[in-house]
Amino acid sequence: MAKVGRLAEMGIFRATKSFFRDSESQAAKAATGSEPKVIAGSIPRKYRRELTRFAGPQGRAAMDTIEKYDVKVIFREGGGSLQDFRTNTIYIDVKNGYPTVQLIHEATHSRWAHEGRHADPSKLSRDDFIKQTLDEETDASVNDIKGTFELRKNGIKVPDAALQGHYVNGYENSYRWNEHLGKAQGKPLTYAELERLGDAGGRGAVNAAFHSGAIKASVTGAPYPQYYGDAWDAYQDWYRQYGQMS
Repeated sequence: MAKVGRLAEMGIFRATKSFFRDSESQAAKAATGSEPKVIAGSIPRKYRRELTRFAGPQGRAAMDTIEKYDVKVIFREGGGSLQDFRTNTIYIDVKNGYPTVQLIHEATHSRWAHEGRHADPSKLSRDDFIKQTLDEETDASVNDIKGTFELRKNGIKVPDAALQGHYVNGYENSYRWNEHLGKAQGKPLTYAELERLGDAGGRGAVNAAFHSGAIKASVTGAPYPQYYGDAWDAYQDWYRQYGQMS
């Protein structure tokens, strides 16, 4: 009943995200035997500088989001990187990828939430809910990939982003095909047009990877369609028992 009491105080959106957050926290604690160790309660100067100066438009957008919506940022060891929407907090796991890239990813989730674009399980079917959440994951992943490219261009050594290979392959295939098609039709495309089509191809490849189930949620290990499907199921179970949340 304590869980129900806490959920009853939250809106539909927050209740759903509570499911995500709680499941990840429990998995992290089970894996480590303890709560993740907090190492910083704000963005260290090094990563703040990289966001604003070296990570391109994606880095600046992440910093703008964090400042505009007064998002708290906590760096920790373990527990995965995620956005806790109940407390408006981004958690960055320094053992799970490059922090600046993770900040770009999680700030994208924060931006979707604050702009009202996050999927609502009370208004969407299960399939549509999964689709919209995977669209959000795709946007966050493409942003962190582009941020990775910008950091490298500015001389910062950064590991490949998680879905970088999918994006690059999709981008190059779309770019080359449309370049060939334009020339064959006697209507060669501009570089800007080819870039736009390449980006669309890259995004499509990343989105397809999420939908395939090959990509797993960080900490829980569930394929993303299952991860968000479970969240939709959890909300519907709650609704059947207790009715609409205010």
